[in-house]
Amino acid sequence: MKVAFVSQPLNHVRPHVQGDAISIWIDQVARRLAPACDVSVFSPRYREDPPVETCEDVEYCAIHTRIDRRLSRLLKPVYSLRSKLPQFASVTSYAAYALRIAAEIRKRGCDVVHIVNFMQFARIVRALNPQVKILLHMHCDWLNELDYRSVAKSLNAVDGVVGCSDFIAQRVRKRFPWFRGLVAPLLNGVDTDVFSPLSPPHPAPSAGQTILFVARVSPEKGVHVLLDAFSRICARFPDARLDLVGPISTAPREYIVDLSADESVKALARFYNGRTYREHLEQQLSTDVASRVSFVGSIPHARLVESYRRAAVFAFPSVWDEPFGMPNVEAMACGVPVVATQGGGIPELIVDGQTGLLVERNNAAALADALDVLLADHQKRQVMGEAGRRRAVELFGWDRIAESAMSQYQSLLAGRSAQAADQSGPRGES
Repeated sequence: MKVAFVSQPLNHVRPHVQGDAISIWIDQVARRLAPACDVSVFSPRYREDPPVETCEDVEYCAIHTRIDRRLSRLLKPVYSLRSKLPQFASVTSYAAYALRIAAEIRKRGCDVVHIVNFMQFARIVRALNPQVKILLHMHCDWLNELDYRSVAKSLNAVDGVVGCSDFIAQRVRKRFPWFRGLVAPLLNGVDTDVFSPLSPPHPAPSAGQTILFVARVSPEKGVHVLLDAFSRICARFPDARLDLVGPISTAPREYIVDLSADESVKALARFYNGRTYREHLEQQLSTDVASRVSFVGSIPHARLVESYRRAAVFAFPSVWDEPFGMPNVEAMACGVPVVATQGGGIPELIVDGQTGLLVERNNAAALADALDVLLADHQKRQVMGEAGRRRAVELFGWDRIAESAMSQYQSLLAGRSAQAADQSGPRGES
C-alpha cells in the first residue's frame, strides 16, 4: 500500500518532529506504518529543509509555499468582499502547494492520500488522481462551521472523513447525514514509553504544588480564565505556582473566533484589539500573583515529560470546544491528574472523578474549586494519576492509533476493490 500524508501548510513535519499536535500525529503514525506501507509525508518547506529526506523508511517531502503566501496577500482585499468562505478555506488558498503535492502523488502512484484539515486540497488531488482513495482528517470543527455548499463540494471529492475525536466525527455526521456512513473517529495519541510517571509515581506533598498548563498560549485555550482561578487559590496555597508551557502564539481570529456561534468564543474577540495576548494576561495579574506565574515558552516536545513530572495538577481550561487536547493525555500518561473543561472532545479523554475533574467552560470559580480539591489532597491526586496512566496506556498509545489508521485505509481500498469487482464481473463472465 502506498500512503501519502498531506499536512496543512501551517504544520512543519520532519523526522521525530518536536512541534505541534498535528505534526506529531503525522510523524508518529507514518513511522509506525512504514514497515507495512510505502509512506510519503508532504509538508511546507523551511529554509534549512532538504527537498526530500528519508528516515525509518518514511520519505519526508518539503514543499515551498512562497508563491502561495504572496498570492494570499495580493488576493486578500478582493477575496474578503466576494466569498462566503474565509480566505484560508478557499480553493485558491495554497493551491500551488496542493498542486505540487497532487503531481507528486500521481508520480508515485499512491493508493491512499491522508489530508489534514484543508478540505479544498481534496478537490485538487482528485483532479490529478481520479482513482486514489482520499481520507480527510479533521483536527478542528471547520466542516461544521464553514459554508455548507462549499464543504459539500469538498466532501464529494473524498472517500472518508475521520475526526480527531468522536465529538468532531459526530458533528460531521449530524450536518451531512448523507455522508454519515463514511465518518469515523481517529484519535490523537501519546508515546506512553516517553511520557511516563516518576517512581514513586507522584511527588510527595512537600515537593511543591505546581499547577501546569501546556499548549499554545492563545485566547481559545482559556489561559486568562486559568490566571483568574490561580489568583483565587493563591491565598490558601502559599507554595502554589503556575507554569505556562508553550509558545505565546495567538490563533488567527478568522480560524476560530470568527467562525464560532458560541458566545463565549465570540467574546474572545476582545483579545484582538492591538495588544498582544501576553500583555492582556500580564495586566490581569497583581504583583504578588505575577511572581508565582512563569511564562516558560516553548520547549522540545520530548522534554515536556520533565514538566509533567514536576506538576501536582495539570490544568487545561479551554474556552472553545477543544477538538481533542493532546496535552491532557500526555499528563495522564505521566500519572498527573487533570482539571479540564467539559467542552468538545475532552470528556472522551478524562473520566470525571476518576482520572481528573471536569468543570464548566469559562468559569474561573469552578476551575479554582477543582484545583483546590486536588491541591489539598495528595492521596486523591495519586489515585487519579494512576487511573489516568492506565487509561492513557489502554486507549491512546501510538501503536493503537496507527493500527486504527491502517484499518481505515484497508476499508477504503476494500471498497474500491469491491467496486472494481462489480464492474469487471459481467465482462469476466462474458
